[in-house]
Amino acid sequence: MILTTDPVYILPAYGWERAAWFAWHILASDVTTSGFPPAYISVDFNLPMSITEEEFE
Repeated sequence: MILTTDPVYILPAYGWERAAWFAWHILASDVTTSGFPPAYISVDFNLPMSITEEEFE
C-alpha cells in the first residue's frame, strides 16, 4: 500500500468551484505518479477559518 497526503487548501479568491478543482487535481497528481491504482484517499483539509458549512459542501 502507498499512502500520500497533501494539504487541500482552498483559495476563495479563485471562486469556490475553480479552487476546489485546483485542490483536487494537486492531490490526485501525487497518487498518479506512484504508478499504483488508487483505492483509498486520505485528505488533510487546510481551509479558511471563515468557511461556512454551505461553502464546504
